[in-house]
Amino acid sequence: FISAMNHNVSSANEIVSRLKEGSEHLISMVNGGSSQLSGNAYHAVGTLFTSLVNPVLSKLESATEDIKNDIQVFQSQSLTFNVFNDTIYDEDRLNQLKEIKRQQRAQIGMFNNCLLGDLAKNIAEELFYEGKRLENVAEHYANELKEIEDKLRVLHEFSSSTSHLFQDSLTVFQSAMQG
Repeated sequence: FISAMNHNVSSANEIVSRLKEGSEHLISMVNGGSSQLSGNAYHAVGTLFTSLVNPVLSKLESATEDIKNDIQVFQSQSLTFNVFNDTIYDEDRLNQLKEIKRQQRAQIGMFNNCLLGDLAKNIAEELFYEGKRLENVAEHYANELKEIEDKLRVLHEFSSSTSHLFQDSLTVFQSAMQG
């Protein structure tokens, strides 16, 4: 996405730059170049390019610069995803995993309490070791839950910091194109 956007902005900059050069050349020819063009039609064209075309081109130039800045913000914000080795950040899937891990952790806690409460009278030592093993598994689930919550936090922070990008540029482009 970033590479494609950079390429598109570069192309847009080149197009706008060429259009500006052509517009300035035309205006200089109409308003007094070495092979000066004259007459009402040429004067009207010069006025059109000076008052309408050049401002639109300046807006487009500004909009492409805004997009370039938005791309840089987007790119720097996307680096937060490098915290984890996962390549997929799907909020629904992460929330589903989070709920599954919570349920598994709760079931282990209930089972552990059952083992320690009812059967502990007869086989306390065996239950103690089984309880420790279950606590380790529950701790593992707690760590997985924390990682999922961290991934969700990264996803939400990224979404929050990038969702507004490109809006101003799009509006300027649309306005310029209508002009």
